[in-house]
Amino acid sequence: MKNLIVCCFLLLGLASYAQESTGISGASTSTVSYAIGDLEKMDKMELTKIYISKLSRLNNIIIYVPFLKLEPKNPSDIKIPTTKSNESDMKKLASSLKDHNATLEDALGGLTPYADKKQIIDSILFLQNVINKIELIGLGVNSLGF
Repeated sequence: MKNLIVCCFLLLGLASYAQESTGISGASTSTVSYAIGDLEKMDKMELTKIYISKLSRLNNIIIYVPFLKLEPKNPSDIKIPTTKSNESDMKKLASSLKDHNATLEDALGGLTPYADKKQIIDSILFLQNVINKIELIGLGVNSLGF
């Protein structure tokens, strides 16, 4: 039960951070699949926010891929045993992700608008495809709230 509570806490924290870190309305920008035509209608600042949101989402899910059983239904499906050391490591990881994504958001928020609009769009589509591939292989990351 303690394992479930700790995992829920960490996962909800990561999910809420992913929503807050981009300054965009929730995780919707990180979970929405955009069509190229919709992206082409946006300005570079909107595209930059979407790019950073997608990158943050990928950072938040990719590190957990080796720890997940196929199609997890709840946080207790993560294969990490509950120990004080593991709980400490999970907290460090969550903190590190938060700091890393904040640094990315800060730096890329100022730099990405200098990129060619087509390159930003291509980058968004690439990240979107990578995230979709992770979800399609049956890892069920969405069901865990990442």
